[in-house]
Amino acid sequence: MACSNNNINALNYSPLFNTLKNGTALPSPFEVNGHHYERGYYLGDGIYPDWAMLVKAPHNPTDEPRKKFKRFQECARKDIERAFGVLQENNSFVIGWREERMIQRNPLQRLEKNLRDQDARIKEIRDKQLHKQLEADLTKHIWDLSPYFRNA
Repeated sequence: MACSNNNINALNYSPLFNTLKNGTALPSPFEVNGHHYERGYYLGDGIYPDWAMLVKAPHNPTDEPRKKFKRFQECARKDIERAFGVLQENNSFVIGWREERMIQRNPLQRLEKNLRDQDARIKEIRDKQLHKQLEADLTKHIWDLSPYFRNA
């Protein structure tokens, strides 16, 4: 539908990923299950695409590790939503951004390089294989945490 601004369309234009796309995001490397990841991730629900930066709870898990991962992910997402709600109620939440301008000797050449770099970063953000690997690593990590959490 023309002019539709649903969650998927809004995600493509969201400032949330602008710093990742333009290469100014702060580094947030982490390691889980022996795999190194360069970027952090966001918790999402089932309506979002399988992007490397979005971790969703499995839709219909069949095995115990994935069921446990779904419970943990949903609880963490609800905690974040509640905290965000409190910040909004108290007018404590501020969204900010910065714009950097650079003077270039050859602006066209720099623009071409920036567009190539941005295309590579967008491809990384939308990497479905990386999404699946991260989800598998986080599922195993939560399952392996402790026998105490096995009943959670």
